[in-house]
Amino acid sequence: MRRSGPVLSLLAAYAALSVAISLHRQLLTAAPSRIALVGVALLLIAAALVGQHVRLPAWRRWSRTGSLAERGPAAGFGPGWPAISRSLGRWDLVLLGLVLTLWVELGSQLALVIDIGNRSPSMRELAIGLFGVTGVVGALYLPWVLPRAGEWPSARGVRLRRLFVVVMVLAAALKIAAIFAFPTPTIDVWRMMQAGARLLSAGEDPYATFMPEVLAAGRGHGYPVSSYVYAPSMLLVTWPFYLVFGDYRYAYVVADLAACGLLLLIARGAGDRARVDRYAELLALLLLMHPVAFGKAYSDELLVPFLLLAVWLGQTRPGSWMHAAAAGFLVSLKLYLVFLLPLMVLQVVVPARRRALAVTVFALAASASALPFLLWDLAAFVDQAVLFHLRTPALPHGMGFAAWLSSCCALSWPAWTGPVAAGLLSLLGAQLTRGRADGAWLVWGVGGCLVGFFFGANLFPNYLHFVMAMIVAAGLELLSKPDHAVAAGARPVSS
Repeated sequence: MRRSGPVLSLLAAYAALSVAISLHRQLLTAAPSRIALVGVALLLIAAALVGQHVRLPAWRRWSRTGSLAERGPAAGFGPGWPAISRSLGRWDLVLLGLVLTLWVELGSQLALVIDIGNRSPSMRELAIGLFGVTGVVGALYLPWVLPRAGEWPSARGVRLRRLFVVVMVLAAALKIAAIFAFPTPTIDVWRMMQAGARLLSAGEDPYATFMPEVLAAGRGHGYPVSSYVYAPSMLLVTWPFYLVFGDYRYAYVVADLAACGLLLLIARGAGDRARVDRYAELLALLLLMHPVAFGKAYSDELLVPFLLLAVWLGQTRPGSWMHAAAAGFLVSLKLYLVFLLPLMVLQVVVPARRRALAVTVFALAASASALPFLLWDLAAFVDQAVLFHLRTPALPHGMGFAAWLSSCCALSWPAWTGPVAAGLLSLLGAQLTRGRADGAWLVWGVGGCLVGFFFGANLFPNYLHFVMAMIVAAGLELLSKPDHAVAAGARPVSS
């Protein structure tokens, strides 16, 4: 079970972050210090679980020193350990961990709060029904935990695939229903992104135009926004959906479907398709049922398919111009993705045959969407797209360490502390992983983002959506390696 240890740790980190998000929403009406303290504690747990495998020596030890049975006696488990380990190794503990993580994600939301629109009773009932169906479907995967389940007829895998598609369609339908149920959310993010698309359609600069309705909505959250403050590439992603449907939230439906499809594509390169397809389906269910996946209007969900596209191209066409373009565009979508810049650059450059071309394409994809706005109004763009995020103070309802210090001790530190710490960790990870395509760079990315958010001025639950998507991608990259399926006691069969 060479790769089971790292994957189980990543799943435990995912579960901790999922519970942290649900608890944060439940405690919003409580004392701010309690909210931040819960977030701080669970973030530390998640970071510790991820940190077990973020060091290069540890990563190499897991990936090349043999099975758990071979390591047992050397680790002091006694002479009987190899037999116990071999018996345990025939059971797919990773698949069991995936089902349990899915249940934790669903259960924490059912027990605490489901963030669906404005929490209308009818929409909550629909969400509860979908969560119940998903939990039952997850239970149907449990027989695959048994030894030799990979040798079952492929018809069993086909039936599970069909159930997975049904859940995916139901989740998409619920998101569309939420748009009809809440045509005008009160959250400032929705108003800002709608206004930005409307102004762009009218030929006006969203970064230089005052948005009074956005400012009024933002004051209610302690986060006053007067103009468009997101990356221009995010505006270009949402703009077509505004033009066609009048509401950019339809992009979430497409993002979900694209993310699920890309996870299945990443699994196609595995040696044991039947088993790894089950992993991919359960990982896709984790993303579909994420605690903020049915929220109001957050942009972080739209990052997920671009992340998975970069991962898939890194597997199938490493170092190609398509890989460089996907990685560069991903980095341009959100300001905090600058944390990943060193990791993404080396992921593209190291395997490239024509490195100059790869670097050029990456740079163009990362910067092209910003050039028109830089020429349009340089001062407005820099002020709103960059400086605004650095001068925003720590808010009491955040989840990070800065929010806890601010609420309990009235202390603060510079807003650049988190980004600098994350950048240094990302640089270190880039040097140690050097473009390896085994998921290690994604684990370093998770660690960098957690550190950056933890020590940054503000951390909100939607920020963790992308981090948890990186955990999913890292886990699938590890699980799609041929030696995992062999260690799990399965014979390669087609699904």
